[in-house]
Amino acid sequence: MHPLHTFYAPITTPPFPLVAKNSKLGEQSEVSLATLSQLPMILLDLHLTKGHYVQLIGGCRYNAQISQRKEFAGMVRSSLSNGFGFPFLDSTRSKHIEGHSRYCPKLIRDPLPACKFGILIQNGIKQDSIMRSRTQLCKDLQATGTFEQRIVRKLCVT
Repeated sequence: MHPLHTFYAPITTPPFPLVAKNSKLGEQSEVSLATLSQLPMILLDLHLTKGHYVQLIGGCRYNAQISQRKEFAGMVRSSLSNGFGFPFLDSTRSKHIEGHSRYCPKLIRDPLPACKFGILIQNGIKQDSIMRSRTQLCKDLQATGTFEQRIVRKLCVT
């Protein structure tokens, strides 16, 4: 990292696929990247996410089969509801993890690196009120455990 920057990372998490509960993947406790690479991927197309997820699969010697690109999570869930594909995500609603929705996160049995998510701050420059409040909000959410509640771990309900 450049010495003029500070990276505040309140969350470190491995990625996971979100699948429809009534799908074949929904019946499994874990999935492999080999299996996922054969299925249509719904890309939640946020800034820089395509490169992130394609690199993730490619680094494990598989190719992503991106069949849809959606800019909104609601559109991704709509495709999932219709039994189509899966998205990769890094965090999800706790109701998905607890099994209270039509979707379920699945653990990937292949070893994957955890990604750090946070805010990059330029040192020596006074931050504006929006940046200060965003950083404080992240710190508050981290202190209350909100981030941890959205990470898919081995203790997920399937």
